[in-house]
Amino acid sequence: NLLIKKGGMLGRGMSARLHPLLAELLGEAGASPAALQGIIVNRGPGSFTSIRLGLAAAQGLALPYQTPIYAIDAFTLQAQPFLGQSQPVVVWL
Repeated sequence: NLLIKKGGMLGRGMSARLHPLLAELLGEAGASPAALQGIIVNRGPGSFTSIRLGLAAAQGLALPYQTPIYAIDAFTLQAQPFLGQSQPVVVWL
């Protein structure tokens, strides 16, 4: 079950804001890193630094608890709400 999700652009200084944001999200979900059954992370496309920081943060959360990491491309993540719909979906990039 997905407890909580949040997205957006962190912009400059994202490395300083990423871990507090993760702690905030876990707090909102009432969960701890040990309780996670999996971590989904963006594998691209995106900026090298953003992807590197996201993967490093996922590894930092996953390694102590041997939590699996699922790297998914950004387009699949964005299309997720529309999967299984019987109506055509128009995407403008």
